[in-house]
Amino acid sequence: MLSTEIQESISSLVGARFPELFIVDMNMTRGKYAVLGIKVEKDGGVTLDECMLVSRAVGEMLEEKDLIKSAYRLEVSSPGVGKPFKVRRQYQANLGRHLSVQTLEGETFKGKLLMVEESTFTLERPEKNKKKKEAVPEIGPVILEFDQVQSAKVIIV
Repeated sequence: MLSTEIQESISSLVGARFPELFIVDMNMTRGKYAVLGIKVEKDGGVTLDECMLVSRAVGEMLEEKDLIKSAYRLEVSSPGVGKPFKVRRQYQANLGRHLSVQTLEGETFKGKLLMVEESTFTLERPEKNKKKKEAVPEIGPVILEFDQVQSAKVIIV
């Protein structure tokens, strides 16, 4: 578990030094070695170079402020394709990509993310299943409310 001070220090640093990036997740896992994992994203996707720059900046700041007393390994990466979204900002970052969305009612919707608004987002569902060449019974756009989503993730089609 990360302290509020560490989370706020990392968030402030990333926001100030890398304004195009946003933090999706931060956690500290303990085992044989402690690992501080930070997931960052930006519109259009984050690059390996950006992850390396964030890692250096965060590492230097943590050492300078001596915020973590024990030995640890720092890992900065993108959330990765196929991982469930953790923050709403990820929808905006993934405009134009295909998503699989599971609602609280148990329905699954798949389609291209067309639009993101304050409380809703729009998926364009395909007219045909490309692999099976079958018509999909539900076609066209569907508008979903964020508060009705159980999980959403990017899929490769």
